[in-house]
Amino acid sequence: MDGLAFVLTEGIVFVDIDDYEQKSDEVQSVLIALCDELDTYAETSVSGKGIHFLCKGKLPENARKRRDEYGLEMYDTLRFVCITGNVLGEKKGLADLSEKIGDINVRYMGKPEK
Repeated sequence: MDGLAFVLTEGIVFVDIDDYEQKSDEVQSVLIALCDELDTYAETSVSGKGIHFLCKGKLPENARKRRDEYGLEMYDTLRFVCITGNVLGEKKGLADLSEKIGDINVRYMGKPEK
């Protein structure tokens, strides 16, 4: 089998960083800081050019989902997710980041939309 896929329903947040190496040094610095905060399961994306994070939690109501200049997406419902199993770093389970994932979303994606 090449991988596992599922649809997010609730209780899990998926963070996707696309084409990290193609970003400017300034954007890479921001993304490195984000990666340091996401102390949870991490893997390479299907393309091999991005990073996926999965954690327990929920995004704020009306949270922003995309920030194109960072190549960053965050979802917690109604999103199809492909898992590669190509683990980055020490193999970890899904950390419960419920207490801070909302703040992380606002700082990196912007304030929720009305």
